[in-house]
Amino acid sequence: MPRLVSFGCSFTYGHSLPDCYIGNGKPGPLPSKHAWPNLLAKKLGYDCLNLSANGSGNYQILLDILRTDFKQDDIVVIGYSYFDRYEYYHMTDRISNGHQLTHKSKDILHRKEINKIMVGNTNEYEQTYWKNWLSIQNAEMLLDSKNIKNYSFLNVPKIAQETKPDLIKLNNFFTDVQLTFKDYALDKEHPGIETHRLQSEQLYSIIEL
Repeated sequence: MPRLVSFGCSFTYGHSLPDCYIGNGKPGPLPSKHAWPNLLAKKLGYDCLNLSANGSGNYQILLDILRTDFKQDDIVVIGYSYFDRYEYYHMTDRISNGHQLTHKSKDILHRKEINKIMVGNTNEYEQTYWKNWLSIQNAEMLLDSKNIKNYSFLNVPKIAQETKPDLIKLNNFFTDVQLTFKDYALDKEHPGIETHRLQSEQLYSIIEL
């Protein structure tokens, strides 16, 4: 059976849905069956391979795609994450290990200090937009080069689509798929069952067209 292969962050993983919550704000060890990738795969009659990871930024999502062995009849659906997640990597035995700085308040000071070193007086957010949009474009170009059907969207609220530079050209990126919270998961922070269901219906209507 063909596979639907999904990538993203906790909003794709199904963090804190009833089958993906162990308490104290921690997700379960496996992606939720109630998350939009599994619901979408069922609608399409595909197997679901949910390769999302909690806390992933968009550069990490690109690396996850690079590491994946795809089959020719796969459909890839990517829910991109927050633009202000930073990953810094070192190499150990040819395996990339990352430390992430997120949008959480405890990381803000550290992030700003690193930004000063890396980009000097250049606007931090301009650098962030470029890095993220280039990661999104590179993922699409890679999958297109392998003749793998792929679709992507921003799977987080309040990210302006107009930040995309004109040089970034995307054919399979859907601006009309937006995360709109209809309910919340058990941790009261992540999307709930109804939000995931509606998102799967949005994506299904686009893919079927």
